[in-house]
Amino acid sequence: MPFRSARQGRHPLPRACVPGRAHDHRGTLAGLLVLAACIGMPSAARGQNSAEEVAQTLANPAAQVSALGAQIRLQPSAGDGRTNAQLRLQPVVPFALPDGWALLTRTILPISLNQWPENAFGFGDTSFNAYLVPPPRGPWFLAFGPSISLPTTTHRSLGSRNYAAGPTAIVARQGDPVTTGFLATQLWTVAMPEASPLRTTITTVQPFLAYNLGGGRTAALNSEITYNWELPAGRQWSVPISLGLTQVISLGDRFLQFGGGVTYHTMPRGDAGNWE
Repeated sequence: MPFRSARQGRHPLPRACVPGRAHDHRGTLAGLLVLAACIGMPSAARGQNSAEEVAQTLANPAAQVSALGAQIRLQPSAGDGRTNAQLRLQPVVPFALPDGWALLTRTILPISLNQWPENAFGFGDTSFNAYLVPPPRGPWFLAFGPSISLPTTTHRSLGSRNYAAGPTAIVARQGDPVTTGFLATQLWTVAMPEASPLRTTITTVQPFLAYNLGGGRTAALNSEITYNWELPAGRQWSVPISLGLTQVISLGDRFLQFGGGVTYHTMPRGDAGNWE
């Protein structure tokens, strides 16, 4: 599959196992967001992609990069010292289509160990997104398709316990040194296999800005602005602001990306702390 970016239109596509960003309306970062990424490349591509080029490609969520990601998130409660921990497994798999189009699938499977509001351990709901990606127009990338939330939760406090679906889209402008854009998703409940205390009607917009610092380093500023139509007035909005730093290094025919970040929630969140 060809690898196309704003700078390197003919380079082969890197294959990756990348713990990257979570594009999901749930979960937040407590104190430190820990990222790691292992990006492998076909033998024909060795020597053609630098760490800086790979970092620039990974800043674009519409880029056709195959990845297996893992992300660790910590979420403290407000004042009593309890902390929730979450591991997110995030495979990203692109498929080549005719005429330069592609199908890009992104899956998020959260595994949580919670101390509040109650003790719980297990899987959360699985998020699956399938994007159709047309050929880029210069530095501009577009991706669109369906988003599906599956009730794979193993504990009542870890998920919504209903099926939800809706449209999702990505608009990105990939440049050097700045890549910017947004992701948008709308989910509605489509089936409730068991009694659920709350239907899913959630709108999420995720603006992002990534700055290529050179040498494989990237600084990123982003948010996951969420409006939950089913919650009472005063609790519907979630507006976190996240700042992160990542580094890509070369390990033979593979690359490793690692980094961390912090998140501040600008809206009150009940028992949860503002910093994550």
